[in-house]
Amino acid sequence: MIRKRYMLGEFFFLLLAVNLSFLALFLVVQIVSDLPEKLQAKSALNWENYLWQMPLIFVQLSPVLTFLASLFLLTEMMKRNEIRVLELSGIFPLRIYDMLLAGGLFSTLVVFLVNETVSPVAYRRIKPLTAMKSVQLCSPTLFLYCEHFFPPDYVENIQVSQVLPEGDIFALTAKKAWFRQDFWLLGDGHTWKFNPEGRLTEEAFFRSMRLNLPVTAQMLAFLGQSLEGCKIKELLTIRRQLVKIGLSAQVLNALIQERFAYPLLNLFFILASLPFFFWRQKLSRFFVISFSFLFSFCCYFLYSTGIALAKNGQLPVVFGVWMVHILVVVMAGVYSLMTAAGGIDEKVKIGYNLADG
Repeated sequence: MIRKRYMLGEFFFLLLAVNLSFLALFLVVQIVSDLPEKLQAKSALNWENYLWQMPLIFVQLSPVLTFLASLFLLTEMMKRNEIRVLELSGIFPLRIYDMLLAGGLFSTLVVFLVNETVSPVAYRRIKPLTAMKSVQLCSPTLFLYCEHFFPPDYVENIQVSQVLPEGDIFALTAKKAWFRQDFWLLGDGHTWKFNPEGRLTEEAFFRSMRLNLPVTAQMLAFLGQSLEGCKIKELLTIRRQLVKIGLSAQVLNALIQERFAYPLLNLFFILASLPFFFWRQKLSRFFVISFSFLFSFCCYFLYSTGIALAKNGQLPVVFGVWMVHILVVVMAGVYSLMTAAGGIDEKVKIGYNLADG
């Protein structure tokens, strides 16, 4: 129990120190890069904007910084010969490793909570919803186009074409429209109705009209701009609405799974560090930092590539989003099997450690 408290305490201390150091570094770099432009324009620095960037940077850097903290802990334990002492006490290295996995799981939960609570608020403060031009939505049974959309619920010059259940085609144009809870309130427009053969059967003008559509203002707002500011619940709602009108939800499926997959990189990066627990040479801080960033860059590249291919439909969503996790599990499993099949008895390894001492 003392060993567990000690290792977790050391890990969380290093994790906090690494995160604060890199967040401070990124803050200084951002301020220095913006300072010449601000001085030229004779305007003040937007400190609030910098502070809102911190949660987003924390989430983006969390896997590599968690991995870096775990390797720092391992390095310090090697320098103080603590791993040898634990092995001599009958504690196998993998029992030391489970404490790091517990720390990685805790980091995963923290990143997930920050990404679901603080990050959406920060993203919307940095990039608030603004007026959009030419918002368009098209499905097999519905076409909607508006010349301007003003969040949260007002559009101008809207055009709608909808295939009705009986096969008729309903079309309309209106100069303005407001979304009210579960219906659209249209103003100053013109409607047409065609039979399945394409003949005009009804035509009318209106000053005000209530219209039920399976399209909400929230869909227009978040489909017209980035979905990074959405929570999982909002993404699920938009996905249901898209499926309801017959549109593909491939991108949303990838985004929803990504909200779980990215925080879990904190745990899976530590899982990828398994070979270091059988490393018998002391590691320098330069090697630890260099390897951490190199390994993270490779994983980020594969992760980004998988996400992009999944969103474009070139890979199944599950494989594209979870490709790095699958590779890490396979690599850790292969290494564990190779180590088990090596035939090296634990007493012999401890003898090597004593001889090295």
